[in-house]
Amino acid sequence: MLCCGLIIERAERESIPVPLIGVSVQARIVDLVAEVTIEQRYVNKENQPIEAVYLFPLDEGAGVSKFTAEVDGRVIEGVVKETEQAKTDYDEAIKSGHSAFLVEEKLPDVFKAKVGNLAPGSGAKIRLTYVTELKVEGKEIRFYLPTTIAPRYIPPTDKSSTAADLATIKYSTESNYQVDFNATVQMASAITEIRSPTHKIAVTIETLSISLNMGHYDSTICRAKPKSPKGTTALMLSLVPSFKLTEQKTELIFLVDRSGSMGGSGINQAKQALQLFLHSLPLDCYVNIAGFGSSYKELFPASRKYDESVLNLTKQHVDSIDANLVGTEIFHPLETIFKKPSIEGYFRQIFVLTDGEVSNADEILGLIRRQNGQARVFALGLGSSASHYLVEGMARAGNGTALFASLEERLEKKVMQQLQDSLQPALSDIKIKWDGHEETEQKLATANAVPVQTEKTLMGFG
Repeated sequence: MLCCGLIIERAERESIPVPLIGVSVQARIVDLVAEVTIEQRYVNKENQPIEAVYLFPLDEGAGVSKFTAEVDGRVIEGVVKETEQAKTDYDEAIKSGHSAFLVEEKLPDVFKAKVGNLAPGSGAKIRLTYVTELKVEGKEIRFYLPTTIAPRYIPPTDKSSTAADLATIKYSTESNYQVDFNATVQMASAITEIRSPTHKIAVTIETLSISLNMGHYDSTICRAKPKSPKGTTALMLSLVPSFKLTEQKTELIFLVDRSGSMGGSGINQAKQALQLFLHSLPLDCYVNIAGFGSSYKELFPASRKYDESVLNLTKQHVDSIDANLVGTEIFHPLETIFKKPSIEGYFRQIFVLTDGEVSNADEILGLIRRQNGQARVFALGLGSSASHYLVEGMARAGNGTALFASLEERLEKKVMQQLQDSLQPALSDIKIKWDGHEETEQKLATANAVPVQTEKTLMGFG
């Protein structure tokens, strides 16, 4: 875990975290959108002015809408500028002895700001506001608050500037602060349950307010009964149409992260998920299991027809796997699977189980997009620090679905949801007709477009 927050960077010496004296989070959740404001309070206990770096993780796809800092009662508000001009203005402010901030996105899910000229004994309040779309998992809506930056594995072949930046970051396993979290929830439908799989929460039903104290991670799920949305000044509409689709025959390949970071609870959770998958497979399918780390190992040279004998072999193999393959090399295993000859009449579905944080995520996503719909990719992110950018990106690029599970969550519903989704054919050449508007058409390079026969839904089996 990265010692994220405000950090003093020193040339050729270990970074020093600026003491964090308090954190508060305010979230306003309205249907499928959340606006989150994070305030962190620091004090400079050094005997001289410091230039520090502020780091904080963001939800994948979140948009930062506001950034302000208060130093000794003086408020500094962020203004959007061209990159080079912003750097020039920051340098000039520092040379003049003024407090200044330089904000940039170093990674798709990491927010970075330079804080200059924080005087000895001075306190600083840093406020970050972002807006994000919530995730839908079956009949549940998940709000996720990222508060850690996990170390990213850098493959030896990754010579990018991003990899170079990541190599300079120092990480810590300590988390000695507490986060005060409060959320208000407004739904257009009745809320039947609000729960957190990781922390105890207090819920005030009258105001639909959630409050809790947490250490370094939280995940809160709201479940609601669908109703017609009420009109407001803004509208978000989610459509889940039903079609008659033929159930497809599948080749199911389970690609399991066996890198060192999966050790302990992570690999145990992956093994539990695999056992659930194996006991739930349809009779007429092909199956294989592969593990990856710095090397790549397959159970079978080619997928085998699922029967009792294959079930027993796969179960024994799952019991024997461990997190003993060192690094997190995802690119080569996916490339190898994509190059395998297809099985006539059976559509390939790849399930990636990982806690992965890697520097070459964009390279991996590009590979999946280039495979031209010959397979679909589903991803299950394990643990609180799994990269949402990587996991959701793989599923999006591979026309599959992504789900996440903290180490405290039960996996039955998530496994069944993903398995059912994989048996549901993907659609292409989608057209939407809206009265009063021109017809829109979305052509997707998806796999497994099939004849329309048996009724299912786009979100999986009903």
